[in-house]
Amino acid sequence: MPLNKLDNFLKNVEGRILYVSPSDLDASDAMSNQGNSQTTPFKTIQRALIEASRFSYVPGSNNDITEKTTILLMPGEHIVDNRPGFKIKNNGGNAQILDQSNQPVTNGISKISLNLESNFDLTQEDNILYKFNSVNGGVIVPRGTSIVGLDLRKTKIRPKYVPNPTDNDVPESAIFRITGACYFWQFSLFDGSLSDKVYVSNNNFNAEHFVKPTFSHHKLTCFEYADGVNKDPNTGITDLNMYYYKLSLAYGDATEDRKISEKFPAKPDGFVSKRPEFEIVGAFAPDPISISNIISGDGNAANTLITVTTATDHGLDVGTPIRIKGVGESGYNVSTNVTSISDTNPRVFTYNLTTVSDELKASNVDVSNATIIVETDTVNGASPYIFNISLRSVFGMNGMHTDGAKATGFRSMVVAQFTGVSLQKDDRAFVKYNPSTRTYNSIAYETVTGDALASQSSASNSNEVYHLDSEAIYRKGWETRHVKISNDAILQIVSVFAIGYGVHFEGRSGSDASITNSNSNFGQLALVSDGFKRDAFLKDDRAFITHIIPPRAVTTPEEDIDWVALDNITAGTNKLLLFGFESNDIKPPSLTQGFRIGAKTNDLLFVNIDGVQKSARIVMDGTAGTTNISGVKVVNNITVDDSSHIFTSTNHGLETGEKVVIFSENGDLPENIEEKTVYFVRKNTSDTFKLTTSLTNANNNETIAVIGGTNLTVLSRVTDKECGDVGHPVQYESNLGQWYINVDSTDNTIFSALTGSAGRTEPSFVKRISDTRSLDEKIYKLRLAIPKEITNSKNPENGFVIQESTSTDVRNVGDFTKNNDLTTQDYLFNRNPRFISTCTFNSTLKTITVGLEKPHNLSVGDLITVKNIKDANNTTGIGNSGFNRETTVTKIIDGLTFEYSTGNETFLNNVTSATNDFNDKTSDNLRYPLYERTDLKSNIYIFRNNIISDFINDSSDGVYQVFALNSSNNITEEFTNLNYSQNVVDVYPQLDRDNIDENPKSSKTFALRSPLGQVNTNNPLNSITRETTDKLLTKIGAGLVIKSDTNSGVVSFTQDHNIGGLLSASLTGGSGYVDGTYYNVKVYTSTSQSSDTWNGTLATVIVSGSVATAATITNPGSDMLDKIGYFDNVALGGGSGATQTNGGTNPLSTLNVGVSTDLVLQITGGGLTDSYFRIIGTENKNDVSIAKTTGDLLPKVGQYGFLVGPAVRASFTTTNSLTTFTSSDPHGLVVGNRFQLNDINNNNRGTFIVKSRTSPTVFTAFANNIGSGMGFILKHGLSANDGLSGKGNENLTVRGVELFNKETATLASPGMNTDPNAVIKVTLSGNINSDNVLRRFPYGSYVLIDQEIMRVKSNTLGGVVGSENEISVIRGVFGTTVSSHDSGSLVKSINAFPIQFNRPSIIRASGHTFEYLGYGPGNYSTALPQVQVRTISEREEFLSQSQERAGGAVVYTGMNNKGDFYIGNQKKSALTGEETSFDTPIPSVAGEDPGRLSVVFDEVTIKDRIVVEGGKSKTVLSEFDGPTTFNNEVQFKDLVKIKDTTESTSPSTGALVISGGVGFAKTAFFGDNQHLKFGERQGGDLIIGHEPNASDSNSDANVIRSMSDGGTNKHLYLQGENKLIISNTAANVQSAVFDIGGDVKLNHGTSTKFETLGVGATVTGTMYATNFSGDGSALVGINENSLKSGTDVKVTATSSGATIEGDLIVQNGSGTSQFGSGIFIPNNQKLKLGGTVNAHAFEMVHEVGGGNANSVIREVGDGELVFQSDQNVKISNTNGQIVSADFDLDDKVALNFAGNLKFETTTGGAKVTGALEVTGDITALTSDIRLKDEISPIVKALEKVNSLSGFTYKHNEIAKLKCDIDTGDQTYAGVSAQDVQKVLPEAVKPAPSNNDYLTVQYEKLVPLLIEAVKELSGKVDVLEQKLSDK
Repeated sequence: MPLNKLDNFLKNVEGRILYVSPSDLDASDAMSNQGNSQTTPFKTIQRALIEASRFSYVPGSNNDITEKTTILLMPGEHIVDNRPGFKIKNNGGNAQILDQSNQPVTNGISKISLNLESNFDLTQEDNILYKFNSVNGGVIVPRGTSIVGLDLRKTKIRPKYVPNPTDNDVPESAIFRITGACYFWQFSLFDGSLSDKVYVSNNNFNAEHFVKPTFSHHKLTCFEYADGVNKDPNTGITDLNMYYYKLSLAYGDATEDRKISEKFPAKPDGFVSKRPEFEIVGAFAPDPISISNIISGDGNAANTLITVTTATDHGLDVGTPIRIKGVGESGYNVSTNVTSISDTNPRVFTYNLTTVSDELKASNVDVSNATIIVETDTVNGASPYIFNISLRSVFGMNGMHTDGAKATGFRSMVVAQFTGVSLQKDDRAFVKYNPSTRTYNSIAYETVTGDALASQSSASNSNEVYHLDSEAIYRKGWETRHVKISNDAILQIVSVFAIGYGVHFEGRSGSDASITNSNSNFGQLALVSDGFKRDAFLKDDRAFITHIIPPRAVTTPEEDIDWVALDNITAGTNKLLLFGFESNDIKPPSLTQGFRIGAKTNDLLFVNIDGVQKSARIVMDGTAGTTNISGVKVVNNITVDDSSHIFTSTNHGLETGEKVVIFSENGDLPENIEEKTVYFVRKNTSDTFKLTTSLTNANNNETIAVIGGTNLTVLSRVTDKECGDVGHPVQYESNLGQWYINVDSTDNTIFSALTGSAGRTEPSFVKRISDTRSLDEKIYKLRLAIPKEITNSKNPENGFVIQESTSTDVRNVGDFTKNNDLTTQDYLFNRNPRFISTCTFNSTLKTITVGLEKPHNLSVGDLITVKNIKDANNTTGIGNSGFNRETTVTKIIDGLTFEYSTGNETFLNNVTSATNDFNDKTSDNLRYPLYERTDLKSNIYIFRNNIISDFINDSSDGVYQVFALNSSNNITEEFTNLNYSQNVVDVYPQLDRDNIDENPKSSKTFALRSPLGQVNTNNPLNSITRETTDKLLTKIGAGLVIKSDTNSGVVSFTQDHNIGGLLSASLTGGSGYVDGTYYNVKVYTSTSQSSDTWNGTLATVIVSGSVATAATITNPGSDMLDKIGYFDNVALGGGSGATQTNGGTNPLSTLNVGVSTDLVLQITGGGLTDSYFRIIGTENKNDVSIAKTTGDLLPKVGQYGFLVGPAVRASFTTTNSLTTFTSSDPHGLVVGNRFQLNDINNNNRGTFIVKSRTSPTVFTAFANNIGSGMGFILKHGLSANDGLSGKGNENLTVRGVELFNKETATLASPGMNTDPNAVIKVTLSGNINSDNVLRRFPYGSYVLIDQEIMRVKSNTLGGVVGSENEISVIRGVFGTTVSSHDSGSLVKSINAFPIQFNRPSIIRASGHTFEYLGYGPGNYSTALPQVQVRTISEREEFLSQSQERAGGAVVYTGMNNKGDFYIGNQKKSALTGEETSFDTPIPSVAGEDPGRLSVVFDEVTIKDRIVVEGGKSKTVLSEFDGPTTFNNEVQFKDLVKIKDTTESTSPSTGALVISGGVGFAKTAFFGDNQHLKFGERQGGDLIIGHEPNASDSNSDANVIRSMSDGGTNKHLYLQGENKLIISNTAANVQSAVFDIGGDVKLNHGTSTKFETLGVGATVTGTMYATNFSGDGSALVGINENSLKSGTDVKVTATSSGATIEGDLIVQNGSGTSQFGSGIFIPNNQKLKLGGTVNAHAFEMVHEVGGGNANSVIREVGDGELVFQSDQNVKISNTNGQIVSADFDLDDKVALNFAGNLKFETTTGGAKVTGALEVTGDITALTSDIRLKDEISPIVKALEKVNSLSGFTYKHNEIAKLKCDIDTGDQTYAGVSAQDVQKVLPEAVKPAPSNNDYLTVQYEKLVPLLIEAVKELSGKVDVLEQKLSDK
């Protein structure tokens, strides 16, 4: 085949495939070649790329083709000249070319014109190809072009431009700038060629900047986005569009048929970027966009052009697919695309309708529910895809950077099998930490070029060859990264290998990366996530902070903790011997029940001696000058000598071998000292010492090389010691051969009570308070709320960063003048106004000064965004130009003014001020000048979210209590840009059991200099959640930062305090002013009208007739009491004399200004002790006066002031330690609140907790020894209060601390009920009158009464005319409950701080492999196992695998090079199976080692067993602080103590309640006056106990007592089966013997004196009675009408009969005995019949006892009890009206219930009326087959069963009327008797109650069912057999 025909065959005419082969002899970049033939490929990739662009061109506007061309790379070395290209701009309608320095290029268009003479030689500096590059450097890969190599290894790409790493003015760059849908496959990228030179400057390409590339390539990245979004500040055109505009001019006439006809600038849409190139995948918007107006056509006549105005900046582009919904006119609601965007208003765009109906309204359309939704479900675009690519660099080139700021849409890329090897041989790229200087060593460099740039990369000093040093790390700014994601970008990463690098995978600024099955080999860091999204989604910008939730108070009572017995032998007043501890090898227990003996500050040892409690203070064993120290020795004022490593502190009192811990106030510990570690002292002198790691090292003087450290304190704590340790109170006395405890001889009452003789005392004990709070009750939380009425909201998520809300604008222009009643739909009204009132530029200082309408609460360093400022250059105020920018606050001038810098930037045309009309609040474009607080610079994030109630739109307010931590702890050396989180291990403050601190001080987190990522908490006992709370409160302005130490009664703050600001006053109009309305007019405190006399007060002033006629205060300012307000004369156009007064020339009074006295100021934070003061006045706008007295802890720098509420004056009286407080104004306290009492002289009398609340002005508290008097109640703020707070009951009045807004009032009578329309009626008195109520509680503000939050909804007061005092409110706001409130309650104005939640940058990696990380630079020469010269710690290894910075998040599973498996924050060793937790909250106890796998679970199930070893000492306490249930056998093999002292008052109360029985194998002891009680009666029915007689021990009583209950006597029964004997303890003297069933003997001494007999009794000796004595011969008082047996009277005659003593035996033969009117037999005496005297057969008796009285007929013999009668027998009540049983001898037997018939016998059996309940079996009588004839099978049983139907039913009225069946509403189950009768009539019979109806005998259905089952079973067998046969 001829070559020309072959060429035609191989040529791709449409440009689908272009070929590049640099080594092909026929390759050519000439314009005559289109590269679409394999026979004549291009020489360079760049030539192919611009040809690919040309192939995409289609004449017309915006219709070029994307995703068309593939560039095929042949094996060989491909050079890319990636220098920055030329710029292009529209210069007055003509195209102008600019060079890299923004200077016009002479004949610029010709310099980029493509023709046959064009220079395509990349080896020449002036080649044409680079000029088309990105203006930032890098070759643009346009239109989604694919670049495909034929051989991964042999297809090599090298850059020609590597930015100078030493020149900070040379920006970073790239090799490829890629667009959407690009695809890269199968080639390798390398460093610049070592056989050639590379360009190193971005704008100077002369020989000096052309260098051999043996230097760091860290400023160069292989793949980055081409910027299609951001406009170049010099051209106003995006980088991507400049590329196409240049090409539109390049393809001119010289290119003939390749000419592009639509040229820039005449036709900017002719050849331009397409949306899929920069709108990756498709358009994307996270939230619906609200529409504020919509019109068709011009608004008068409708047509297809629709113009939309949005409520906020829409951010849309031409072509964005959108959905319009919710417009009142349905014709507007369509899916369409944006057709145009306004150049002047970013809230206006257009779209087109296909047709317009005649009925379509052109304007005035309802848009109240109208929104725009960006259609994201599209495949019009695609992510760039990098696949099977290799990077091999030895000078640290970067792999890829997905920068979301340069794209829109999903901002995504996909990368797979991109293997990057990026080592670094430039020694300048590293630093090495030097512990001796605590700084990083590095090679100092300055900007160099030429050969020096290359040669200096290799260190000449052998100590600086850092690229071979395993302890060196990448220096700041020189880090290399394989994959970087930033600015909200999304990246999918699969099977990517990263080898070397400073960072393998890094996400920043809200990026989102998913990594699957990838590797991190060698290198410094694997996974790094930094920062968070700049903007929150609208759904995350809806919340408010309403309260701080401090820890719960500890109120458990002090208890006795038993220890060991003391020896009565004495050894001195300061040594108490321990009984039984005589061996030096057997130590006494230092830990008892979890508490440490002597560890409590001022610990006392107690012992009861002779019933009296004695005590002595336990002190540590110490040297002279340090004796009598209790609990802990504190050594401070420490200096460290870095060379000798010696600590110096005067008279430190430490001894060699003494255990100590070391803390730093700011967390900066010395080198080689670790936090939470116990060290040993090596004493040098009394003033100097060293530290060692063990006792052996201390004795051998092998000490630690400590260096540096600041604000150090060394503590020798008993907590960390065991008995016998140096310094421990318990020591061994070798001379006595016995252990002793060291005590203070002063006030030692134990010593004098010891007998001095051998023997033991009772067990000694110490007193402790247990902390039984749950973990969550020990920390600070934030209460957040989202009103249910706010649409498009959701619950906050863990990890999200809390920022001030950026909802700073208004919803519509009406918000500025809104005055109608607010509703629950208005929570976004006035949410967070941040409007600017002035804006000026200082061209000399390059600073912009911004004045505001409201206080800013900003700090230097805060990141803000300034918007909508117009100037002469930026006439629309749109975009980030001129004054508008994201910037950092550089100076705070005052509370309403701040500055920021423009750097070196100056404004064109000498602009110095904004051109906005700042007074215009009527424009409907809503583009008002404002600023947003973009970043609080505190990185406070939600560590954990406790959901109190879920947000459900219109149903449930979202309420949350979140654990907040901060990630703003920066490193102090070198890497000052890195911010790390607090150590989450320390979320729960460490528990010191012996010294409970219910409200720990705030901690100080310190980021270590090395290793990077390690942070320390200055003291584990302190609170990191408190530290974050402090940071938050000061950031949002609720905390007033202390400016200087306070030594007087004046506290100075760094910002305006806004106390005592102007509310309203009388206006004096002045004269000479210019008419008009003036906004934000300053009100000065002096006629001088300077900045020194302005306290922040602003007003809106109306001038009419040259006089100020009206003034409204818009910002109260500070400190206006007793001053006169002078309006800014200049602002009013000149004139003078306008003032604000209290009438005439009277200065402003308390009626005119806000509250400025009697406020509670809490001084807190800084890790210092809190204090509370009463504000008594303001000194100026920054200072307040406080009431103080001697001994008060005055404010210090580092602390802040927090306003808690009003300080209330009160009287107090004390009775039996309970103090009653009566306040003059509402106290605002409830049970559980903590408060401080200051007496009338401001002395602090103590801190107490409210015991009871009687009324809004009366409460009680246990306040011992304060007596009576007058004082002030200072409610605590950030302090522990006693009460639960959680889901179901937040208890906000007890545990919540609101953000107090300085104003209070008293709720007037009659209070408030639960009516949702109830108003707040305030008492008009003092400083409150009708004129200022709404100034103190303004429209839209929030009010708190008790724990209900309300919102002021009306701007007018209600009530009696002239005395209006009724505030209309929205009730139950922010998840609080509408409640009743007593008259006189406290009404508080509060703030609800608006916040948003910003999504963190996140990296998710699954199945990740980590190999040999953390070994310095990560080069092979330092990280390969065979060259490793050090072992990195477990912590270093973890930090090398992942780092979370500034709120970023990393989650991963993976494996390291040892095979250890990681999941989340847990590691499982492959060798041992041991599990370790990292960065997980670990509750710890002082003096105890924290577990390696200590975790906190909400719920745990253990299937087999749990073993608690109790630590090394076996004495570590385990706690169950909540209810615990043991459902099976529990064994205790040691002592069990129940410390609860609750008294038992019934069987169900007491410290121990047992439902079942109790068995005792051994003795049970009860103390004196403690009783064993029986019975249900309060106090017991039967009591057994020992009751000592305090005055006479011989009269002690041992009692068995039967208690009476009211008038009812209780009997005492003593029962037994044999004998009951009363005797002495030796059992040899018996007082009484009761022979059960036999006689009773009563003795005197040992002689029996009385004995009962079967027929009487025998008395031995004389028997004395009231009527007789002696031997019976002289008996008197005996009735002669009596019968005697011997001397015993048996029958006594009476007037009505006879009294018989003993039995009456009637034996009358066949005769008849008659008994007159009857026989009277007393209660419990029996009428006996039959049998014998001693064994009768029948008895009748009336038995009374046990609360019962019963008449009994009883057969007691061997016969039957038979009732016989010739008539019926009935059992009934006494009058016969209620019959229970009726025995009719001729008919039935009837049994009744309450007189109603229930059972009766019948001829056929029996009948039951009602339900028959049978607990046993019912047995048929004829089941035996032998008793049955005529047996027939039941046929077709299954068919019969199928014909029956079961159902449920209720009896109807017929059942009740006809069958006497009344079962009410009860439901039954059954069948139809008629249906059964058809198939089994044997089972049906007439109903017993009415034979007209049928009933089913259900038991007879069983045979039928049996046969049916058998039939069914047979069918199943057949089916199974058929299946088996198959």
